[in-house]
Amino acid sequence: RSAIRHPRQRKARWPTKGTAGGGGNTEPSLQGIMRIFIEGVDGYVGQAVRRLLVREPELLLGTDAEDGDAVLEVVGSVATEAAQPVGVAETAPRSDLAAVCELAISADAIVLDTHASLKEASSIISALRSPFRGKKSVVLVSTLLTWDKTPKQVDRVEDMEGKDDQDGGELAVKVFSEEDYTRRKPSDRFLLHKTIESQVLALSHDNLSTTVLGCGVLYGAEEEIFHTFFRDAWLCRAPVLPLGDWKECYVPTAHVDDVARAACASLAAEDISPYVVVVDEGQNTVFEIVEAIFSVIQLHRELRVTDASGGDVDPDADEAADGEDPKWKQFPASIRTANQLESDEIRVNQPAWMHLECDLRFSTNEASISNLIPEDKWRSRSGLVANISTIVEEYRAARNLRQIRLVLMGPPCAGKSTLANQLAAEYNLPIVDGKSALQFLQDAVKQIEASKPAPAAEGQGDEEG
Repeated sequence: RSAIRHPRQRKARWPTKGTAGGGGNTEPSLQGIMRIFIEGVDGYVGQAVRRLLVREPELLLGTDAEDGDAVLEVVGSVATEAAQPVGVAETAPRSDLAAVCELAISADAIVLDTHASLKEASSIISALRSPFRGKKSVVLVSTLLTWDKTPKQVDRVEDMEGKDDQDGGELAVKVFSEEDYTRRKPSDRFLLHKTIESQVLALSHDNLSTTVLGCGVLYGAEEEIFHTFFRDAWLCRAPVLPLGDWKECYVPTAHVDDVARAACASLAAEDISPYVVVVDEGQNTVFEIVEAIFSVIQLHRELRVTDASGGDVDPDADEAADGEDPKWKQFPASIRTANQLESDEIRVNQPAWMHLECDLRFSTNEASISNLIPEDKWRSRSGLVANISTIVEEYRAARNLRQIRLVLMGPPCAGKSTLANQLAAEYNLPIVDGKSALQFLQDAVKQIEASKPAPAAEGQGDEEG
């Protein structure tokens, strides 16, 4: 089939017409058709890759996409047979690993994802050890949490950030670079991820090129790891963090769309590092991320009545007695630290926290990602906190979230307050009634009056006047 070139005029890693490599019975793609297999094409990363290829097939097809000499065919594995994403030519259920492996081997390019299924990725890797016809390219989308137990010693002065300890000395914090990937050490819960990364790198030979993308904690679109925070902020719940020094815990992050673009560019590039660190330039802590999410979603400082009985509420009572919910609540709510029992429950019921306790920093100065994603193609280069308003809008659009506004009207003693409290409890809505609105305005007027400068005393006016 027609040769395929990368848009930047670099020689692509796809086979030209008549090219054959290895033995075996697996037939290459039809002439003029490039087939790409996406593991978990209905998943978080898989959907991002599929959406990108639908918009920009030239990322893989190069100039042949414009000339009409080649067609991109997307295939992949899905969670269930009923799931058939738009734009996908063929799928195989994840429960049938034999069918998944057969479909993967039939493709020219393969995108594996440790976020989707480790078992499925391992099975496809085993299948790729058998001989096949033609040339293939494999990219593994993995996680930087395989570094979470890597010693953080400092061996380059420019790679450290210092801060004073209690004794007046300087504590050095290691900032890893891409070239340190051979020294990465995972914790037990990410040991299998590291094993799969090593297996993919070991597969590389003349007819099979492999790349591993070590990605930061993913965010964007419908969210996955950070979904709990976005959901709780949308439902007007107060943020609660388990015990820990979250103001000093740095989390490497990456937008899922940037990861998808890096994966496609890796498949088309010829000269590329076997291990690529994919992170944005955010360098944010867990506390900064949580604070930013709640500050934007819970932007409006509204008063909320929590007296379910519908009785009169004292507007001067800002806080309730110990052990009771406050009768008046302002948003955004302040971040609260849980006790030991609550912390254990949070870590058990919210597995996402194991992705946020890594405390890792990575330098992007000399990373290969700058060669894969052009400057104007980044979705969120400056990080989650810097682009939080855009990220929140993505979340709302992806999950079709719309604000609910209800107005209850009726004669006195008709049950308006009772019904309003029931609706507020059901839909987690703030309540604004006549008293609360009046009190809010009175407080605002008092603040404005207090901020006015005091009038100048008589005789202390302008000297020249």
